[in-house]
This record gives sequence, structure tokens and C-alpha cells, in this order.
Amino acid sequence: MNWKFWENKTTIINKDEPKARQERPLNDEKLKEAKNRIKESVRDWSQAVTEAEDPNGMDGIKYQSLFDTYRNMELDMHLNAVIDTLVNRISQTSFNVYDKNGEIDPERTKLFKKKWFVDLVANYVKSQNWSFGLLQFSGNKNGTFEKCEFVDPYYVRPDQNGFSTSMYSVDANYFYDKGLLSKTTIFIKASKHLGMFNIAAKLFIMARENWAFWSTYNDLYTTPYYVIKTDFANKDHRNNLINWLTTRKNSGAAVVGLEDEIQALTNSGNGWTSYEEFKNAYNKEISKLYLGSTMVLEDGSSLSQSKTHEENTKMFVHARRLSIEFLINETIIPMMQDLGMDINDSFYFRFETSEKVSVVEWVEIVANLAPYFDFDIKELTEKISLTLDKKEQLASFNEATKKPENLKKIQDKIKAMYEL
Repeated sequence: MNWKFWENKTTIINKDEPKARQERPLNDEKLKEAKNRIKESVRDWSQAVTEAEDPNGMDGIKYQSLFDTYRNMELDMHLNAVIDTLVNRISQTSFNVYDKNGEIDPERTKLFKKKWFVDLVANYVKSQNWSFGLLQFSGNKNGTFEKCEFVDPYYVRPDQNGFSTSMYSVDANYFYDKGLLSKTTIFIKASKHLGMFNIAAKLFIMARENWAFWSTYNDLYTTPYYVIKTDFANKDHRNNLINWLTTRKNSGAAVVGLEDEIQALTNSGNGWTSYEEFKNAYNKEISKLYLGSTMVLEDGSSLSQSKTHEENTKMFVHARRLSIEFLINETIIPMMQDLGMDINDSFYFRFETSEKVSVVEWVEIVANLAPYFDFDIKELTEKISLTLDKKEQLASFNEATKKPENLKKIQDKIKAMYEL
């Protein structure tokens, strides 16, 4: 097979394929077909799960009822915020590429400090939300990828390792495990059965119903009720009043005769709180599912609880980072090597997850230890990024700090903080 990885193109050019296919990504190959946005019920979702799990179901198509629910879930504001938090924490983590001697390689690291890498993190997380994900890498800009795209799962046919140009067709038109596509695509199976969205789907549907019930409650008990008394025998005038009232769509209304009386009773209870409590419970459950804790996007009751929740979130985020590290080292770096990029499997990618000591913390450490130890000024200057000039210390400061018991306390504190 003759192929070439062209610069400024969106995909690999394969001379053995039809010309129409050569310069187009898979997402451009699909037919423009409408997808459903349905109002789901828990029963509909349960039936969709049964269809997706059917071993005899039609390849790809059996997932589409479930995918209709997933597409609606992508519009949920809190769910979006939680997923964005996860993606941002991963993509903003420092990283480096190391050589076989364990030394940082700046040039290879630059291959990943591109937009395609941020897209990779977002698309990997998205793959975990859906039942599976097909990622397509394309372009060759400055010796690295230009794009990483999430192929529309409605068109993916996982049983055939392929992609169909029509979401309603069972047969695949292209195969990502053969030929050129096998060099530029990665199929990712979600670690959770049918994806993370499937775990959250039931609660999402109930939450959406809760919003609808809350709106109805507001219409019934928080909007004004109009009562107009008029000469009921005057048909034209009565109809004009009725027509006017129909424009008040969110308000109850009545037109009665002069001798009639109507009384509108208001609800003086706190029934609305149950809807708000359900909304808060939904937000917390979603946060726990994706971030391992609440109080990341919700209010907390104490500083100590907030710190505990933050530690749980760090563990959840770190687990996702490790998965992405494995994907890069075991699959993406070999792919880059096959495509002629200046990297090979003797290099490895690693997120830098060790805790870093801030400049302020370094200054505090130095200030506490300076009376007892000599420091290399040049090395210390590089460490804290500040220019230091030697200055005579005040005698009072020396007298206050040169005490064995104070030194022991300082050393124990630093040891506990930084595990020295």
C-alpha cells in the first residue's frame, strides 16, 4: 500500500482508496441524518439498556436508543460542569516525555504541548461516558498531530471494527482495524458497562422530571390568580375579557358574573423545598460519580471536610491520568513512530503529579533553617526564582531562634509537611 502523511491535511492520504475518501475525516463521511432528542422515562431507558445488551442485536444500531439519552445528558449543566472540571484538572497537569535514561526530553515533550493533546484528554473522558469511543488523529504540523477528533458513535460499528456512512445501516463502509485507518484511529472501550452516562442516566431522567414538576408547582402556587367580575349577560364584553386572560399563560383566571364569588386558596407550606433538595441531591451524586466527592462544585460545611473531599477528588483524577498515560505510552507513541514522527517506544510520557513546594513555602523553610545551616545561595536562588544577597542577621533574631527545642519543632514540622 502506498501512502503518505501530508502536511496541513486532515487525514492520511491512501492512494488505494477512492479520491473522495482521501482527504476527509470519518466525521465528514457520514450522511447528514437527524438524531432523536426524546423525553425519556426510566422505563424507556431500561428498555434501551436491554436493546444495547442484546448479543443478537444489530451492530451499532442496537445502541442508538441509549445514545439518544446520552445526547440529552450532554446538555445537563451540572453534569457538564463536573466533566469539564475533570478534563481541566487532567489537561492542566504538568507532564514530560522521558528518555530511556529517565531524563526529560524537551523536544519530544513539545510534541504533546499542542491543542491535539487537550482534545485527546477531553475525547478520552467522553469515550468513558459513552459505551465506547473511536478517536481519529490527523494532520502533520511541526512533526506532530494537528487534530484528535471523537468520531460520532452513532456511526461506529464496534462488532465489525468499522464505521458506517449511515447511522441506520448495519454494514460498515470503513474498517479502523485495517489498512491506513488502523494507523490513525484508536478504539476505546468504556471501563464501566455501557459507559459512565449509563450509571447516571436513571438519576438524570428523574432530575429532569423533577424540574418539570417544580415548574408546575410554581405555576400553581407562585403566580397570581385573576378573578374578573363583569356583566355576564354582555357576551361581547365577556369574550373580550376571556381573550385577554388567555394571554396570561402562566396564571390561573376566571370570568364570573357580578353576583358570583370565587376564592383562590394559596398553599402556605414549604412544598417547594422537596424539589430543591432533590436537585441538590442529584448534583452531589453526579459529583461523587465523576470526582469521588462533593464540595468540589457544591458548598461545604467545614474546612476539614472540604480538604477530605479534595483528597478523594485527587485520587479520582489521578486514576484517569494513569489511564491516559498507559494509552499514550502503549498506543499513541508507537502510532507516532509508525507515522514517521521523531519519537519511538524508548521514550515514555508521564504526568508530573508530585506535590510542589511554592516559593512562599520555600522562603518559610529557609527562614526557619537559616540560623542553623549554611545554604548554597546560587542553588537556592534557582530554586525559589528570587535573587538573594547575603545580609548580616540581627542579633536579636539569632538569639530568639538558636534554641535546640525550637530547632527540633521546626525540623519535625517540615518533616511532616514534606516527608523529608
